[in-house]
Amino acid sequence: MPKALLHSLKASGVVLWAEGDRLKWRAPKGCMAPEKIERIKANKTGLLALLHANQADTYKEDVK
Repeated sequence: MPKALLHSLKASGVVLWAEGDRLKWRAPKGCMAPEKIERIKANKTGLLALLHANQADTYKEDVK
């Protein structure tokens, strides 16, 4: 579910990133309906895991 949510957010123009154990986002005006925010909150742990894994993969590619 978190992976599908992340793809859905990206498709709607939302940029989501992790800062430690916090989720941050930037979104087009009017894009973040209360239901979408609740889905993010409900999937916070999974989203953080995905984002941290993606950051680690990016770091590995930068080091090569």
